[in-house]
Amino acid sequence: MTATPPIIPKCTLAPLFDFNSSFQGTYSLGANVVLRETDHLQIMEAMNGYLQTLRAGVRESFNTYLSPHERDEFGAARLCLDHQFEAPDYIGRDEQRSREEIQNVVMAMRVVKPTLVKPGLYLGWERRNQGWELRGFEKVGFDAYDAPEEPMEDFSGADLDRLAEILPRIRQAYATHGQGSFSRVANALNFFEMGYRSQMAEVRFVLFTTALESLFVTSDYRVGLQFRERISRFLVQDPIVRQHLLETCQSIYGTRSKIVHGQAVGGSTDTAGPLMLELQEIGRRCLQLILRSDTLFAHFCGTPSQLERYFRGLP
Repeated sequence: MTATPPIIPKCTLAPLFDFNSSFQGTYSLGANVVLRETDHLQIMEAMNGYLQTLRAGVRESFNTYLSPHERDEFGAARLCLDHQFEAPDYIGRDEQRSREEIQNVVMAMRVVKPTLVKPGLYLGWERRNQGWELRGFEKVGFDAYDAPEEPMEDFSGADLDRLAEILPRIRQAYATHGQGSFSRVANALNFFEMGYRSQMAEVRFVLFTTALESLFVTSDYRVGLQFRERISRFLVQDPIVRQHLLETCQSIYGTRSKIVHGQAVGGSTDTAGPLMLELQEIGRRCLQLILRSDTLFAHFCGTPSQLERYFRGLP
């Protein structure tokens, strides 16, 4: 009979590269995730000890594992995400779920405001002999695209409050999505995040548009009309401002159609210009409203027919 492996405390630590904030101390983001200041010396010493033990006789260290540029990014990573959990005494699915939790927090940061943030390293710790021991680490394999026309902003304490407010609904959306039930909110979040990770302007444009389609299009009938009318009615009540937004959404969907149907749209510079920024901001505003309201979240998590009834009820 196979013995059941013991359950032990574990932690995934992720220093946040390209994340700027004046915040100091520790901030709880729920689900055993905290944002806190990075202990650079502890991480460097632990990585050096781990590499020396793992690869005896091989001269590998923190300085050889990370490139000079990566070491600079690590040194500038003043804050990190710390997710603590309990799991069996071996590396398995629980560690992967912990990393997914950190990725979801990073994605949520982009919903709050534009940021290039990425978890530069994943470090896995286990509590043994009354102390935390490093059990493994790896570099993270993605970047967010640095669009020169989009201002990246520092996070304030108020931004962290907004982040903590939307995270429970994001977790709920992904829990539903992961159990085999489609979630249009999780689907929209995936496309929005992929837009930030894409290096090609045209692809970014299509991905950001698809995020909005996931939220507002419920059938194959007159998709462009659903897109522009529902978004404009959802976001704006003033008729003059609403008309401007409707026209913007029409331009967005027209540009998206040209891209996916292989037509010229005036070059990638135009695609990445003001219309791209308007598209990203519209997506961010829609996601913020949905994720800050239990009522709206329930509407957008409903069936297509239930969501259509909600849209018909908008003024």
